[in-house]
Amino acid sequence: MLGWTLLSIHNHSILNQFFANVRAALADGTFDEKAKQFALRYEPDFPEGAAERPRARGYQYISVGGDPKRNKPAWSKMEAEKAERAKEEEGEGEGEKGVAAAGA
Repeated sequence: MLGWTLLSIHNHSILNQFFANVRAALADGTFDEKAKQFALRYEPDFPEGAAERPRARGYQYISVGGDPKRNKPAWSKMEAEKAERAKEEEGEGEGEKGVAAAGA
């Protein structure tokens, strides 16, 4: 929660500074010149492969019958450990069934 709060404070600060500079440029008559400098500094187009579709976090999209996950796991090591743990739990479950059957 602190990260989101700090990010919001940062973004508001940057926007306040940006618009204060816009107001100052309008007041002293240098807005057109500064707007051209701004346009030269920032690329008007998205880089190759970007903005093809909205960023998908997963919870806002409904999967339809076997759709693959849209995002690669950020923590692949954790995903591998999770799969390994699931296999171990399946093995333990089978062992318990065998013990229960032998004791009956």
